[in-house]
Amino acid sequence: MRTPALSALLTGVLALTGAATAQDVITYDFEGSFEDATFALENTIIGRGLVIDYVSHVGDMLNRTGADMGSDVEIFEQADIFLFCSAAISRRVMEADPMNIAHCPYSIFVAERDGEILIGHRAYPDGPMQEVEAMLDAIIIEARGNSWRRFDIPAVMENPLEVALGSCWPWADPQLGEEIRGIWVDEITQAMGADGVTVAVVPLRVLAEPEGVLDMLESDGAVIMGPDWRSE
Repeated sequence: MRTPALSALLTGVLALTGAATAQDVITYDFEGSFEDATFALENTIIGRGLVIDYVSHVGDMLNRTGADMGSDVEIFEQADIFLFCSAAISRRVMEADPMNIAHCPYSIFVAERDGEILIGHRAYPDGPMQEVEAMLDAIIIEARGNSWRRFDIPAVMENPLEVALGSCWPWADPQLGEEIRGIWVDEITQAMGADGVTVAVVPLRVLAEPEGVLDMLESDGAVIMGPDWRSE
């Protein structure tokens, strides 16, 4: 008896929640480890054609020197600051006001505190420097998307907007939602019994939710080959 195997290409919407602002600091949470966050941020900065001038391991410095300062307080488990510049944007903001040199180089920090990972930057004044702030926000948002690119399905599923989308019609309709899920399962099951390759595009939440399409297919005997979609 042939056991059907399903290679799941999980598709869906990765919605990024907004930033939290505290005084002159703008922070974003990050789903993943500190190492994931620094790796994603470094790749995003370099991927935009920017050069990282220096990485300050401020967390290591604080932890190393705490005893010398007479303190046993651990401020951060880990913290790094990435310093870099953009030639094009720096020229524009300094042509507008040469004293904007005071803001260069630009920096983004990654910090782990009480088990939570934050990525953030300082807030910049109104006017030309808002272009810099927009660039830093865009870099962080792109880096946060690493949860999706590394196929961390549970992290994507926990995204607040992804949860909200799952509460909308028709998925939240107990009758219609279940009927649509059943149609997908039936069609995919039939396709697995045929020769060749069939690509099915299914919303992520419908695929990976508890008792969703993947769970239903697995219970019918399909072998799911792909990233883990269940939360531990």
